[in-house]
Amino acid sequence: MMQKLISITLLLLLFFSANAVGDSQKKAPQELDAASVLKEMDEKIHHGENIYYDNKTIIGNLDFGLLNLSVENDSNESGSEICTKRAFPYEMRIINSRIVGSVLCNGTCFLEPVDLEKTTFIGNVRFDNSKFRNCIDLSGAIFSGSSNFVASYFTGGIICRDTSFDDVVFDGSTVGLSATFARSYFRDASFKGVQFFCSDADFGNCEFKELIDFSSSQFRPLPNFMGSKFQGDAIFIGTNFSKGSDFSNITFDSIVDYSHAIFNKLADFRNTRFNNYAIFRNATFKGDAFFDNSRFSNDAFFDNAVLSQHVSLKQTNYQKFYTRWKNLADSLNYDDEAYLSLIENYKNLGWFEDANDCYYKYRCEYRRANYDFPPPSLRELNEGLKNYISQWQLFFMNLLFYWIPDSIFMGINGYGVMPSRPLFWMLLTISLFGIIFWFTDSIPFWSAMKFSVVVFLSGSGKLFVEAPDYKPNPKSTPHLATFSIIMFYLERILGMIIFIALLVAFGKTVLR
Repeated sequence: MMQKLISITLLLLLFFSANAVGDSQKKAPQELDAASVLKEMDEKIHHGENIYYDNKTIIGNLDFGLLNLSVENDSNESGSEICTKRAFPYEMRIINSRIVGSVLCNGTCFLEPVDLEKTTFIGNVRFDNSKFRNCIDLSGAIFSGSSNFVASYFTGGIICRDTSFDDVVFDGSTVGLSATFARSYFRDASFKGVQFFCSDADFGNCEFKELIDFSSSQFRPLPNFMGSKFQGDAIFIGTNFSKGSDFSNITFDSIVDYSHAIFNKLADFRNTRFNNYAIFRNATFKGDAFFDNSRFSNDAFFDNAVLSQHVSLKQTNYQKFYTRWKNLADSLNYDDEAYLSLIENYKNLGWFEDANDCYYKYRCEYRRANYDFPPPSLRELNEGLKNYISQWQLFFMNLLFYWIPDSIFMGINGYGVMPSRPLFWMLLTISLFGIIFWFTDSIPFWSAMKFSVVVFLSGSGKLFVEAPDYKPNPKSTPHLATFSIIMFYLERILGMIIFIALLVAFGKTVLR
């Protein structure tokens, strides 16, 4: 039995050793000279064969301009501009390999798929002004030098899952079908003016180490940046998001700039962390904008931003939030904490008029949410007469102790932040009672107005004038005389109320 166990163990050791040796031999890349590779490519193209290299190390510069490629006219995506490109007619696959040198492939039209999966480029790569009619797959590739895809057309889409770019430029390019950059690493990347006309643009779970620039780009699909890390500056100046954007659950460690960006639909920034300045100056939000539970560790600049739909700032934390109240007045979703934080923000900025307007809107929204509800309907009788009577009691209690006092407070001085309202009521009261005294006492019109002013001011006590001695016109009827006396005391009471409302409003606004 012991001999059998020893034999089995030896066999297993020999088996795994053989596999290990086989794997090591399999993984050892074959070294090729770049000149010989180009020569072999020429021969394969001449014989109508695809290009295929796996697990190779190519040493030297791969200059596709040295290939005997046919030249043909090509057009851009709109079909209007004709340009001349060298046509690469067959599929090219260079996978699991290393290219130690530059790759010069600019101005080339690839008619068939290009596959560069898990290939490491040790040197600069140039695919600018090229066109890929089929998909180009760069998944798992490593670009340790600069890579250039400027003004290129990815008609068949581009796949870059788990790709690493040291310094990549896609400026002015156009992407069709799909754009997949999920889980990729970018040390420094530029996508200025890129047109994403594809069905999806996936930048989820990417790591942007330094600058990432999407200025003036256009996203036809809804781009996905969920779970990505922006450690350097993120620039989206003038970017157009046709179907909205999803920047939720993202951390921006450095400055993020969305100045002049256009969000045509939903702009989702929920649970997002802005650890530096967040700039949204002159941005246009045509759809809803959600910043719920987001945190601005530094200042947030929304100067002159256009917020035309619903804006939610529920549990949003910020140091200073720069946007005038007129930009938010018609769009901010009601939330007690959001309004109160914004009011305090405007006070800290010294924008007291904005703070007053925001406070007034908050009180109106609070009133609508808590006091404005209809009387019980007849349907509630189905729950029983006792419950129906109880509902009516609650309705009248709310009406008498909350809705009516709150409405008076709103109407008389705008919850203490509109001194123009008590001034208006002052003029109206003096004029109205002056006409009454003119009619009941048969005195000259201007005398009646002067008397009304004195009566109104006497309502504030002895602060302005003493209360005048008032006796109705002896020629008046008893009922008219009684009415005059009632109006006299009523104007004094109104004068006291309006004067207090005016002092409160002046104390909160003009005399702060």
